[in-house]
Amino acid sequence: MGKEWRALLTADMILPGAPRELIRGAFLLTSSGDVEMRKILIVGGLVIVLAAVFAVHEALTATTMKPTPPLEVNLAIGQKAPDFSLPSSTAATIRLSEFEGRDNLVLYFYPKDMSPVCTTEACSFRDLNGKFKAINAVILGVSNDDLASHAKFTAAEHLNFPLSSDTSAAVSREYGVYKPMMRNGIPTMGIERTTFVIGRHGVIRAIYRNMDIETHADEVFHFVRALPE
Repeated sequence: MGKEWRALLTADMILPGAPRELIRGAFLLTSSGDVEMRKILIVGGLVIVLAAVFAVHEALTATTMKPTPPLEVNLAIGQKAPDFSLPSSTAATIRLSEFEGRDNLVLYFYPKDMSPVCTTEACSFRDLNGKFKAINAVILGVSNDDLASHAKFTAAEHLNFPLSSDTSAAVSREYGVYKPMMRNGIPTMGIERTTFVIGRHGVIRAIYRNMDIETHADEVFHFVRALPE
């Protein structure tokens, strides 16, 4: 069997309709000696195949990269805070339940280690951490960064409170802070900056969003200090 007929059979087996017919026609033109037309038909068939492959790739990529919709969670003041268990920068696993009956918890969710606004927020809590400890309040930062990133952030800014790693976004979703957003012009999912004050009995006492980052830590401190024993 000649090369042309082997190629023709291969085209029949692997190519879709339109490009297959073009390439079949190209090989059938061999006997007439119309070489130029044969080249045109082969190139046309291959162009269609490449365009189809590109379209399939784009469709699969769009499906794969589509952000997972957030859970519709709207926690409110007075509700019991969802329990959680997360690894932290102190090498210990931190659970909400361990603070119950003992300390107030300032649980703040932030988008990204070492970003400018997140650094300002972390340093503000760092500078007031001694005062928070004096009123039996614990500060805990949570982001979707991994522990290695938290270690670098903690070392760079000399943070004196733990950062927990919520890489799966499970806790962020449970607290209703994992939301659609734009990052560098690209739709994605991420943490919306939010702070929860959770009282000694595990009840949400305050929720802060859209805060002034320069005064936020001080505002939270004064609120916690005014809480009844």
